[in-house]
Amino acid sequence: MHISGKILAALTIIAGLAAPVLTAKLIQVRNGWTRKATKLTADYERVIGEKEKLQGQLDVTRAELARTLAPWNLTFNKINTAITAAAEGKVTIELGTEVGLKEKQWLYGFEMQPDGSSIYRGVFEITGVRERQALLKPRWRTRKPDLAGWKGGEWRWRTVVPDGYVKRFTDLELLLLKADELLADRQGRLTDVEAMFEESEEQLKFRVAELIGNPELLPQAATLPTENRSGLVAALEEEAAVRDAALAEIDGLRRDLRKLAKEIDAIDAQNRELAAKLPRPAVGTASRQP
Repeated sequence: MHISGKILAALTIIAGLAAPVLTAKLIQVRNGWTRKATKLTADYERVIGEKEKLQGQLDVTRAELARTLAPWNLTFNKINTAITAAAEGKVTIELGTEVGLKEKQWLYGFEMQPDGSSIYRGVFEITGVRERQALLKPRWRTRKPDLAGWKGGEWRWRTVVPDGYVKRFTDLELLLLKADELLADRQGRLTDVEAMFEESEEQLKFRVAELIGNPELLPQAATLPTENRSGLVAALEEEAAVRDAALAEIDGLRRDLRKLAKEIDAIDAQNRELAAKLPRPAVGTASRQP
């Protein structure tokens, strides 16, 4: 046999021996790919089902968002806002006629916070408008404590706010108005009471000066009575001293009078005693002269 035939025969024998092994390996690989394809098909169908479910939820959420935002009309987010007159609540925004704003139009302002939340600052009226700028003033009664917390920066502005939110703000504004009026009334009464207290203090000082004297409040002319210079207490003390002296003098006079009365009684008794010792004329012996 030719050498090439021998080689071919050898290769045929080798191929015949290797064919079962390769066939088994091929079947094993095909089964692996089949399992992967089956798994991928199942995963794909599961993902498609979840996608359709999530898409349905997204459509519902978008519809709810659209219904929620419908009453709010136009919204302008992240609008640069500057506080131009903090005491009056006036602001300037980078919006103007290019977005359809016009003078005397109302806008509702929300101050954005670092965490993404917002604070409703109220309704504003456009007092001046240009192509990309507008000046606004508050449409409510401003209060200094409320305006003190305002900060310029990126605000959200809306052309319409649902009535429920506006009513709540208006109700709170009325409550604040009543509270401010009550506070003003209480402060007025407190001022009156403080004025009365000061007047009472002055009256008290004057009355005390009238009692115990006060060079700052009473004249010190030597010709004035003591009560007008040194107070009623000093005058009473002087009168008491004069009274005590008079009482002492009266008491001395009484003692002298009592002593004199005793002396008179003693002399009278002595006179009676002496008179009793005088000789008396005999009865019937007296001669009568014609």
